[in-house]
Amino acid sequence: MDWMRRRTLGAPKQEQIEDSLDYGDSIPWPHGHIAVLHSGPLLRRQVPQESPLERLDRKILAWMKEDTRIVPWDPFRGGRLLVIGQLLRKKLDITGSIDYLDSAIDHFERAIKRLKPPASEWAVAKAELAFALADRFRKKKDLEDLNRAIQCRRELEPHILPGAVELHKNILSGELSERFQATGSFLDASEAIAMLQSIAESTTDLDKKAFYLSCLSGVHRALFQKTRIPEQLKRSIETARLSTQVKAENTTASDRAVLISTLGSALYESWTYTSAKSDLDNAIEAYDRALQLLPKEDRNLLTMQSQLGTLLRHRFDLAGRQNDLKRAFELTQNAVQASPLESVEVPGRMVNLAAVLETKWEAKGAAEDLENAIQYIRSAVDITPKEHEHYSTVHGALCRLLQSKFELCASVEDLHEAIDAGERAMAGRHNGDAADAIHLNNLATAYHRQFDWLQSTDSLERAIALYEEAVKTKASSAGQSSFHANLSNALQKRCEKLEELEINEGQKKKSADDLSWAIESARNAVEASRNNHNLRFAKMTLARALTTKGRRDADTKALDEAIEI
Repeated sequence: MDWMRRRTLGAPKQEQIEDSLDYGDSIPWPHGHIAVLHSGPLLRRQVPQESPLERLDRKILAWMKEDTRIVPWDPFRGGRLLVIGQLLRKKLDITGSIDYLDSAIDHFERAIKRLKPPASEWAVAKAELAFALADRFRKKKDLEDLNRAIQCRRELEPHILPGAVELHKNILSGELSERFQATGSFLDASEAIAMLQSIAESTTDLDKKAFYLSCLSGVHRALFQKTRIPEQLKRSIETARLSTQVKAENTTASDRAVLISTLGSALYESWTYTSAKSDLDNAIEAYDRALQLLPKEDRNLLTMQSQLGTLLRHRFDLAGRQNDLKRAFELTQNAVQASPLESVEVPGRMVNLAAVLETKWEAKGAAEDLENAIQYIRSAVDITPKEHEHYSTVHGALCRLLQSKFELCASVEDLHEAIDAGERAMAGRHNGDAADAIHLNNLATAYHRQFDWLQSTDSLERAIALYEEAVKTKASSAGQSSFHANLSNALQKRCEKLEELEINEGQKKKSADDLSWAIESARNAVEASRNNHNLRFAKMTLARALTTKGRRDADTKALDEAIEI
């Protein structure tokens, strides 16, 4: 048999191994260092002008053919299945096709059945399976995949070498944090924080210490997003700032840029919560510093450009600086144009660019900017499958932009398409996602506009139900202000609709209850907008509701309050 011949004749030469696998040296894993087994098929024949993907396909085919020729009791079959899985994952990285990820997981599972602990190949297969399952969770959002990945990590713990404990804990803490964000399990968040604090305090490697502190900042920020407890946000900022102050000698410029951008993200989160302009300015400064450190070929460059463009757009909304809007457009446009179309980051970058174009349209009135924004979002929709993390985001953006076009052109087809896009955004959302409230508000606003246009009571009822759900979320203060004000306006319209009809006593009571609810929601909107630019809109909404109450009930106190506002 072929595998027996190879054992007899000895392992192939190093250059033949590299030609076969691209795996010649020892590979680091959380359990230690091992050398990949050298008993695979050899691809000695070079094909002229062969692309990396074509060569990889040849390797996979050769290994699969080798696997079909062996006897069932071949002791090396587990190792072969492991290598096939690794090659399939490599093809996933090139193509982005999730089918290869499914196939890789199947091969890793079969390899594990063949291999037994504490064999090093078993540990590699277990670690590879954990990575692959976590990747599939990020693509498909199937919680069972993440649960299995975490279970694989725990099963690996007894076999991890002392020098790899820190790395193992860091990876496990990241997956626990992801599960917390998906399920809201505070036990997972607490365990992740405890792990990161432990390794950050115990490590003597300052480069790793900075990295662990940055990861810890991310977990605190995720905890804040779920709980809205200010102390968690404060810890996120403090920990991120500490990570940038560690005097690490070997941290590359790219890694340092990532640390600084983590601080920028925490400061941006603080701005969305407090509306403190200093937080937004400091976040922009942090991203500017990070971008200056990144080399042009760095894989994080385009992502940071897109993020900085979004921050500059927000500052333009607040301060009206034309240079901010100009830079925001240049950065987000470059991030899209320089990205390969197959990149999983492209849809999110297109959304950011479309938002800047929408802001340009609002500021300057050029309809071309709005059309371009819609075209970018349509392109994003075309390349974003339902399992993609930005699926809801791109459809939510299309819902919002088509509503803007409806306001401009009064085409009811645009409004109907906006509602369809909003419903798709809602169908693809994940409970607990920070964007859920925005999707709810976008769709509610579309139904609200449909009521204004068609006077459809069903549309108004749907809008009120969605607004009511939005105000129950843990959105930012600015978001809560808008949601409460929108709910108040919708309730006032239902009140007015009832007044137009000959109503009975029960309907009169419902109308009065709606008006009281509208006033309460408007007061909540004013309270939530104490420190942000939504205050004027919230006060106008409250004044209108109080005026209605004063007129209908001859309530002079309500009228006086409305006049004062």
